[in-house]
Amino acid sequence: MSQRTEPAPNAAGMRRSVLVVDDEQAGLRLAGGLLLEQGFEVFAALDGLTAIEIARAVTPGLVLLDLAMPGVDGLATCAALKESPETCAIPVIFLTGRTDEPSLLEAFEVGASDYLVKPFQPQVLLARVRAHLELSLLSRDLEGALSERTRELEAANDRLRRLATELSLAEERERSLLASALHDGPMQKFALAQIQLDALLRSPRDIAEARLRDADPGNTALALMNEAIADLRTLQFDLSPPVLHQRGLAAALEWLAESMGRRSGLALGCIIEDDLPPLSPALSVLLYQHPRAGRQPGQACRCHRR
Repeated sequence: MSQRTEPAPNAAGMRRSVLVVDDEQAGLRLAGGLLLEQGFEVFAALDGLTAIEIARAVTPGLVLLDLAMPGVDGLATCAALKESPETCAIPVIFLTGRTDEPSLLEAFEVGASDYLVKPFQPQVLLARVRAHLELSLLSRDLEGALSERTRELEAANDRLRRLATELSLAEERERSLLASALHDGPMQKFALAQIQLDALLRSPRDIAEARLRDADPGNTALALMNEAIADLRTLQFDLSPPVLHQRGLAAALEWLAESMGRRSGLALGCIIEDDLPPLSPALSVLLYQHPRAGRQPGQACRCHRR
């Protein structure tokens, strides 16, 4: 059995609906009539099983539930509603002729939000219904807002995790490039110089003196070490030139173009607009390092600022 009229919106524009459950027709007409007069959408059920089916089908905003009913009574009906994910959030107000404390305590234990003792005053019934509907709607709004904020926080944490992973990978790539540059340049020259010096030290004294007079391995080893030291200095300045920290990104890019031009023998230039905005030290370092990605330190690259 069900009755309905056009729903009246609350302050949030959401419709209000109430399921009235009573095994007596008089009780249904009394409570349902009061709610209909106030513009509520009303559903009615004469027993607990029907009430559970209606609640799961239409999800009313509130349930007015008679405590004493034959078969599935009010306590069992309320417990079933609270156990179902579809209906567990619906507030339940018990209508009861009992005033004994154990029955009321049991009603709250199964999930009741409130109770009214029969016979009740119409104004009291309407006031309780309005209050619990508004509280329920407010709770749902807060839960929705909390869920949205939780999703936003989870998304932000996911982005942070991805950024942390990308940063770790970028650092690993930089370490790999640096290790490769050291191995291919200074380390090989130091190794060759070591071989030359080791051969010189193992030679008989007269042969070693002759080789030194002829400027053979000793001078070769010294030249290799000087080249390796020069490579290390170039690598150090290429990775983090002092001019970048002292005078900023524009000066560092100009120095980089001039330095690479000298090393490559090419005519390189760096064009920077006059209206380049001021940059923080951290951003300057980031922009300076960015065009270097994908090449080994010391290799030539082209950087254009338009």
